[in-house]
Amino acid sequence: MENKRVLSLLGLALRGGNLAVGEEPVEAAARAKDARVLLLAADAAENTRRRAEHFALAGQCLWLRTPFTKEELGMALGRTSVALAAVTDTGLASAVVHRLAEGDPARYAEAAARAKDARVLLLAADAADNTRRRAEHFAQAGQCIWIRAPFTKAELGRAMGRTSVALAAVTDVGLANAVVRRMAELDPVRYGGAAAQLEVKARRAAERRAERLAHEKNVRRGKRKRAGPREKAPAGASSAGSEKKPVPARKAGSRPGENKRPGPGARANPYARSHPVKKGKGSFRK
Repeated sequence: MENKRVLSLLGLALRGGNLAVGEEPVEAAARAKDARVLLLAADAAENTRRRAEHFALAGQCLWLRTPFTKEELGMALGRTSVALAAVTDTGLASAVVHRLAEGDPARYAEAAARAKDARVLLLAADAADNTRRRAEHFAQAGQCIWIRAPFTKAELGRAMGRTSVALAAVTDVGLANAVVRRMAELDPVRYGGAAAQLEVKARRAAERRAERLAHEKNVRRGKRKRAGPREKAPAGASSAGSEKKPVPARKAGSRPGENKRPGPGARANPYARSHPVKKGKGSFRK
Protein backbone atom coordinates (compact mmCIF):
# COMPACT_ATOMS: atom_id res chain seq x y z
CA MET A 1 0.00 0.00 0.00
CA GLU A 2 2.81 2.41 0.89
CA ASN A 3 4.61 1.55 -2.37
CA LYS A 4 1.55 2.55 -4.39
CA ARG A 5 1.38 5.85 -2.52
CA VAL A 6 5.04 6.55 -3.29
CA LEU A 7 4.51 5.79 -6.99
CA SER A 8 1.43 8.03 -7.08
CA LEU A 9 3.45 10.84 -5.48
CA LEU A 10 6.13 10.43 -8.15
CA GLY A 11 3.49 10.61 -10.88
CA LEU A 12 2.10 13.76 -9.29
CA ALA A 13 5.58 15.29 -9.19
CA LEU A 14 6.10 14.45 -12.87
CA ARG A 15 2.81 16.07 -13.89
CA GLY A 16 3.67 19.17 -11.87
CA GLY A 17 7.11 19.52 -13.45
CA ASN A 18 8.91 18.70 -10.18
CA LEU A 19 10.60 15.47 -11.28
CA ALA A 20 13.68 15.00 -13.48
CA VAL A 21 13.81 11.58 -15.19
CA GLY A 22 16.98 10.16 -16.70
CA GLU A 23 20.68 10.60 -16.00
CA GLU A 24 21.22 13.83 -17.97
CA PRO A 25 18.18 15.73 -16.54
CA VAL A 26 19.07 14.47 -13.05
CA GLU A 27 22.66 15.63 -13.47
CA ALA A 28 21.50 19.06 -14.65
CA ALA A 29 19.07 19.41 -11.71
CA ALA A 30 21.71 18.27 -9.22
CA ARG A 31 24.43 20.61 -10.52
CA ALA A 32 21.95 23.50 -10.46
CA LYS A 33 21.24 22.65 -6.78
CA ASP A 34 17.55 22.10 -7.62
CA ALA A 35 17.37 18.39 -6.70
CA ARG A 36 16.11 17.53 -3.22
CA VAL A 37 16.35 13.73 -3.32
CA LEU A 38 17.65 11.29 -5.96
CA LEU A 39 15.77 8.01 -6.38
CA LEU A 40 17.62 4.97 -7.70
CA ALA A 41 15.89 1.83 -8.94
CA ALA A 42 16.41 -1.38 -6.98
CA ASP A 43 17.93 -3.22 -9.98
CA ALA A 44 20.01 -0.31 -11.29
CA ALA A 45 23.55 -1.05 -12.40
CA GLU A 46 26.60 -0.33 -10.27
CA ASN A 47 27.83 2.48 -12.53
CA THR A 48 24.40 4.14 -12.26
CA ARG A 49 24.69 3.93 -8.48
CA ARG A 50 28.13 5.58 -8.59
CA ARG A 51 26.79 8.35 -10.82
CA ALA A 52 23.82 8.89 -8.47
CA GLU A 53 26.21 9.18 -5.53
CA HIS A 54 28.37 11.63 -7.49
CA PHE A 55 25.32 13.71 -8.49
CA ALA A 56 24.08 13.82 -4.88
CA LEU A 57 27.52 14.95 -3.71
CA ALA A 58 27.62 17.70 -6.35
CA GLY A 59 24.06 18.84 -5.61
CA GLN A 60 24.34 18.47 -1.80
CA CYS A 61 21.20 16.33 -1.55
CA LEU A 62 20.14 12.81 -0.58
CA TRP A 63 20.05 9.73 -2.78
CA LEU A 64 18.07 6.58 -2.01
CA ARG A 65 17.81 3.13 -3.52
CA THR A 66 14.06 2.63 -3.79
CA PRO A 67 12.28 -0.75 -3.46
CA PHE A 68 11.00 -0.41 -7.06
CA THR A 69 12.51 -1.92 -10.18
CA LYS A 70 13.25 0.03 -13.33
CA GLU A 71 10.09 -1.33 -14.95
CA GLU A 72 7.91 -0.31 -11.99
CA LEU A 73 9.30 3.21 -11.97
CA GLY A 74 8.93 3.44 -15.74
CA MET A 75 5.33 2.25 -15.58
CA ALA A 76 4.50 4.90 -12.97
CA LEU A 77 6.25 7.66 -14.97
CA GLY A 78 5.07 6.72 -18.45
CA ARG A 79 8.41 5.30 -19.61
CA THR A 80 9.68 1.86 -20.60
CA SER A 81 12.17 1.84 -17.71
CA VAL A 82 13.59 4.43 -15.33
CA ALA A 83 16.79 3.83 -13.39
CA LEU A 84 17.32 7.30 -11.88
CA ALA A 85 15.03 10.22 -11.05
CA ALA A 86 15.25 13.39 -8.98
CA VAL A 87 12.51 15.19 -7.05
CA THR A 88 13.02 18.96 -7.20
CA ASP A 89 10.24 20.09 -4.84
CA THR A 90 10.99 20.13 -1.11
CA GLY A 91 7.49 19.19 0.03
CA LEU A 92 7.15 16.30 -2.43
CA ALA A 93 10.64 15.03 -1.59
CA SER A 94 9.79 15.08 2.11
CA ALA A 95 6.52 13.24 1.43
CA VAL A 96 8.28 10.57 -0.65
CA VAL A 97 10.91 9.93 2.03
CA HIS A 98 8.20 9.93 4.69
CA ARG A 99 6.21 7.26 2.82
CA LEU A 100 9.31 5.16 2.26
CA ALA A 101 10.20 5.35 5.95
CA GLU A 102 6.67 4.32 6.90
CA GLY A 103 6.89 1.27 4.64
CA ASP A 104 10.42 0.27 5.73
CA PRO A 105 11.55 2.21 8.84
CA ALA A 106 14.71 0.14 9.29
CA ARG A 107 16.00 0.79 5.78
CA TYR A 108 15.13 4.47 5.41
CA ALA A 109 15.74 5.68 8.97
CA GLU A 110 18.86 7.63 7.96
CA ALA A 111 17.09 9.28 5.01
CA ALA A 112 14.10 10.24 7.17
CA ALA A 113 16.42 11.72 9.77
CA ARG A 114 18.39 13.73 7.22
CA ALA A 115 15.17 14.94 5.62
CA LYS A 116 14.05 16.03 9.12
CA ASP A 117 10.97 13.80 8.95
CA ALA A 118 12.02 11.53 11.82
CA ARG A 119 10.56 12.30 15.23
CA VAL A 120 12.35 9.63 17.24
CA LEU A 121 15.03 7.04 16.41
CA LEU A 122 14.72 3.65 18.10
CA LEU A 123 17.95 1.73 18.68
CA ALA A 124 17.91 -1.96 19.59
CA ALA A 125 19.23 -2.93 23.01
CA ASP A 126 21.92 -5.20 21.57
CA ALA A 127 22.92 -2.91 18.68
CA ALA A 128 26.62 -2.46 18.01
CA ASP A 129 28.51 0.61 19.16
CA ASN A 130 29.05 1.88 15.60
CA THR A 131 25.28 1.67 15.05
CA ARG A 132 24.80 3.73 18.21
CA ARG A 133 27.22 6.35 16.91
CA ARG A 134 25.39 6.48 13.58
CA ALA A 135 22.05 6.86 15.38
CA GLU A 136 23.47 9.75 17.40
CA HIS A 137 24.78 11.36 14.21
CA PHE A 138 21.45 10.89 12.41
CA ALA A 139 19.55 12.41 15.33
CA GLN A 140 21.86 15.42 15.35
CA ALA A 141 21.46 15.89 11.58
CA GLY A 142 17.68 15.50 11.71
CA GLN A 143 17.20 17.52 14.92
CA CYS A 144 15.30 14.73 16.66
CA ILE A 145 15.87 12.48 19.66
CA TRP A 146 17.16 8.90 19.77
CA ILE A 147 16.61 6.33 22.48
CA ARG A 148 17.84 2.80 23.11
CA ALA A 149 14.73 0.65 23.16
CA PRO A 150 14.36 -2.24 25.63
CA PHE A 151 14.04 -4.71 22.72
CA THR A 152 16.64 -6.79 20.96
CA LYS A 153 17.26 -6.76 17.23
CA ALA A 154 15.40 -10.04 16.85
CA GLU A 155 12.36 -8.72 18.73
CA LEU A 156 12.23 -5.53 16.64
CA GLY A 157 12.68 -7.53 13.46
CA ARG A 158 9.89 -9.94 14.41
CA ALA A 159 7.55 -6.98 15.01
CA MET A 160 8.45 -5.39 11.64
CA GLY A 161 8.55 -8.53 9.51
CA ARG A 162 12.34 -8.68 9.33
CA THR A 163 15.01 -11.07 10.52
CA SER A 164 16.56 -8.38 12.71
CA VAL A 165 16.29 -4.60 13.04
CA ALA A 166 18.95 -2.54 14.79
CA LEU A 167 17.65 0.97 14.02
CA ALA A 168 14.24 2.38 13.11
CA ALA A 169 12.68 5.84 12.83
CA VAL A 170 9.12 6.91 13.66
CA THR A 171 8.09 9.75 11.36
CA ASP A 172 4.69 10.67 12.85
CA VAL A 173 4.62 12.95 15.89
CA GLY A 174 1.57 11.35 17.46
CA LEU A 175 2.84 7.80 17.04
CA ALA A 176 6.29 8.74 18.32
CA ASN A 177 4.73 10.36 21.36
CA ALA A 178 2.56 7.29 22.01
CA VAL A 179 5.49 4.88 21.67
CA VAL A 180 7.80 6.80 23.99
CA ARG A 181 4.97 7.39 26.49
CA ARG A 182 4.35 3.63 26.70
CA MET A 183 8.06 3.07 27.23
CA ALA A 184 8.09 5.77 29.93
CA GLU A 185 5.30 3.94 31.74
CA LEU A 186 7.49 0.84 31.86
CA ASP A 187 10.67 2.70 32.86
CA PRO A 188 9.98 6.34 33.88
CA VAL A 189 13.55 6.98 35.02
CA ARG A 190 15.06 6.02 31.67
CA TYR A 191 12.46 7.37 29.24
CA GLY A 192 10.76 10.17 31.23
CA GLY A 193 12.82 12.99 29.69
CA ALA A 194 12.27 11.79 26.12
CA ALA A 195 8.53 11.44 26.77
CA ALA A 196 8.35 15.02 28.07
CA GLN A 197 10.18 16.37 25.01
CA LEU A 198 7.91 14.52 22.59
CA GLU A 199 4.83 15.63 24.53
CA VAL A 200 5.82 19.26 23.95
CA LYS A 201 6.54 18.61 20.25
CA ALA A 202 3.22 16.82 19.78
CA ARG A 203 1.31 19.67 21.42
CA ARG A 204 3.03 22.27 19.25
CA ALA A 205 2.36 20.21 16.13
CA ALA A 206 -1.33 19.93 17.06
CA GLU A 207 -1.52 23.71 17.59
CA ARG A 208 0.11 24.40 14.22
CA ARG A 209 -2.26 21.96 12.53
CA ALA A 210 -5.29 23.62 14.12
CA GLU A 211 -4.06 27.08 13.08
CA ARG A 212 -3.47 25.90 9.51
CA LEU A 213 -6.94 24.34 9.28
CA ALA A 214 -8.55 27.49 10.68
CA HIS A 215 -6.61 29.64 8.20
CA GLU A 216 -7.64 27.43 5.27
CA LYS A 217 -11.26 27.60 6.42
CA ASN A 218 -11.15 31.40 6.59
CA VAL A 219 -9.55 31.55 3.14
CA ARG A 220 -12.30 29.38 1.67
CA ARG A 221 -14.97 31.58 3.25
CA GLY A 222 -13.23 34.77 2.20
CA LYS A 223 -12.87 36.12 5.73
CA ARG A 224 -10.27 38.70 6.58
CA LYS A 225 -8.93 39.95 9.84
CA ARG A 226 -10.87 42.98 10.99
CA ALA A 227 -8.95 46.06 11.91
CA GLY A 228 -9.45 47.12 15.52
CA PRO A 229 -10.91 50.54 16.42
CA ARG A 230 -8.40 53.31 16.58
CA GLU A 231 -7.89 54.92 19.95
CA LYS A 232 -8.61 58.61 20.05
CA ALA A 233 -6.06 60.83 21.72
CA PRO A 234 -7.42 62.54 24.89
CA ALA A 235 -8.00 66.26 24.80
CA GLY A 236 -5.01 68.30 25.92
CA ALA A 237 -2.65 65.34 25.54
CA SER A 238 -0.57 67.04 22.88
CA SER A 239 2.36 69.01 24.22
CA ALA A 240 3.01 72.64 23.51
CA GLY A 241 5.95 71.78 21.29
CA SER A 242 3.85 69.50 19.08
CA GLU A 243 1.20 72.16 18.35
CA LYS A 244 1.30 73.56 14.84
CA LYS A 245 2.26 77.21 14.63
CA PRO A 246 -0.06 79.47 12.62
CA VAL A 247 1.29 80.41 9.21
CA PRO A 248 1.36 84.19 8.71
CA ALA A 249 -0.80 85.43 5.87
CA ARG A 250 0.89 86.92 2.84
CA LYS A 251 0.27 90.48 1.80
CA ALA A 252 -1.87 91.18 -1.21
CA GLY A 253 0.17 91.41 -4.39
CA SER A 254 3.29 89.82 -2.86
CA ARG A 255 4.97 86.71 -4.15
CA PRO A 256 5.76 83.59 -2.08
CA GLY A 257 9.49 84.27 -1.73
CA GLU A 258 9.10 87.98 -1.04
CA ASN A 259 8.66 87.88 2.75
CA LYS A 260 11.67 85.67 3.34
CA ARG A 261 14.63 87.45 4.78
CA PRO A 262 18.20 86.22 4.42
CA GLY A 263 19.81 84.95 7.58
CA PRO A 264 22.76 86.60 9.28
CA GLY A 265 25.89 86.40 7.18
CA ALA A 266 23.97 85.48 4.01
CA ARG A 267 24.29 87.61 0.93
CA ALA A 268 21.12 89.43 -0.14
CA ASN A 269 19.75 88.60 -3.56
CA PRO A 270 19.62 91.81 -5.64
CA TYR A 271 17.03 90.34 -7.99
CA ALA A 272 14.56 89.24 -5.32
CA ARG A 273 11.98 91.98 -6.13
CA SER A 274 12.57 92.10 -9.88
CA HIS A 275 9.97 91.01 -12.42
CA PRO A 276 10.79 88.52 -15.16
CA VAL A 277 11.54 90.09 -18.52
CA LYS A 278 9.74 88.71 -21.51
CA LYS A 279 12.23 88.50 -24.29
CA GLY A 280 11.02 89.51 -27.68
CA LYS A 281 12.02 91.20 -30.82
CA GLY A 282 14.63 93.88 -30.26
CA SER A 283 15.17 92.97 -26.59
CA PHE A 284 18.88 92.40 -27.04
CA ARG A 285 21.54 95.03 -27.29
CA LYS A 286 23.48 95.55 -30.46
